[in-house]
Amino acid sequence: MCDYPVAAIVLYDKCSGGAGFASSAPYHFEELFTIAKKYLDCSANCAGVCQNCLLGYDTRFHIDLLDRHIALSFLNDDFMRRIALPNELKILGRGSRYSSETIFTEIRQAASKGAIELHVFLHGQPNQWEIAETQLLENIYRWKELYSNIVLLMGISTLKHLSDTVKEDLWVFSRLGIKIQTPRPPGF
Repeated sequence: MCDYPVAAIVLYDKCSGGAGFASSAPYHFEELFTIAKKYLDCSANCAGVCQNCLLGYDTRFHIDLLDRHIALSFLNDDFMRRIALPNELKILGRGSRYSSETIFTEIRQAASKGAIELHVFLHGQPNQWEIAETQLLENIYRWKELYSNIVLLMGISTLKHLSDTVKEDLWVFSRLGIKIQTPRPPGF
């Protein structure tokens, strides 16, 4: 048994047997915790817990363990900033989001949801890319079957430091209809 208090955040769906909604939570952490914080800002301004915030049919047996003030102190502004995707990583626009999946899974899932265009931003040294040089060629062929338009975006500094082998692969991609572009700086 633990001698010190343990903070836990439990996410579950209320469907009998579970419908699997909780497994999609990592995609919506920022939104989930923003909504949770609103519930914890109790409209009744209760001392710790009431039916307007945390007390419900499922929690009634745990009333002594519930305290909205403790939860609010945990969901402070620093916590909310940490779970949000930093602005400097939103390189593909405001819709950029954190993903708990591999890039390959995300790409397949987006295609299954009807996406027809794929933009992949490659930054830094090619040997550090999650899409390693040899895998990129193999995956481009697969992605070409899923998407009608594929764009590989690379910064000018990245393009300058590519090996001849990678440059040849990019040339092959361009012959396959894959666009290689450098993103424009904001305001251009």
